[in-house]
Amino acid sequence: MVESLNKVEISLSALCHNFSSLRAKANGADVLAMVKADAYGHGMVECAKALAEAGADCFGVAEAVEGELLRNSGIRQPIFIMAGILPEIIPTLFDHQLTPVLVDDSCLARLSEEAVQRDLKIATHLKVDAGMGRQGCALSELGRLIEKIVSLPGLILGGIMAHFPMADDPDSSSTADITAAFCRQLEQ
Repeated sequence: MVESLNKVEISLSALCHNFSSLRAKANGADVLAMVKADAYGHGMVECAKALAEAGADCFGVAEAVEGELLRNSGIRQPIFIMAGILPEIIPTLFDHQLTPVLVDDSCLARLSEEAVQRDLKIATHLKVDAGMGRQGCALSELGRLIEKIVSLPGLILGGIMAHFPMADDPDSSSTADITAAFCRQLEQ
């Protein structure tokens, strides 16, 4: 059988250099390194370890199993579970100190119950759909979801996030428009 000529090689020093460049542009803001899907096929554990050493503040993965793998590999920074959560993974979130990114209120009661049973608090982040139509709550639901999260024992609203669909287009007003709409919603 003939082997494929296609291959990908990652230079961890180049990855860290690029990360440092992005970190400098962040003007002191925390930087989350996305390493989901085996770091897009480039080796999640190896990339995460190199990025942790380079100063990554936190990591993003798709599923709890990826977060568990990073924890078991020695990663101590916060790890965000970006693809939403299901009831059956809630114990894993607590066992490995993983941060759930919520898109609705379907698991809030169960998260709260687990936190109370363990006499712990868990920080959650809420994702708003900012126009990509992929994942997140509607902006109109934001206030209701915030109120529900902060009303339940054991839950902390650690932050709110969105994925801006046109952030890489300096000529688009999309990001500014979405940010303005978000700010208006928070003022209500």
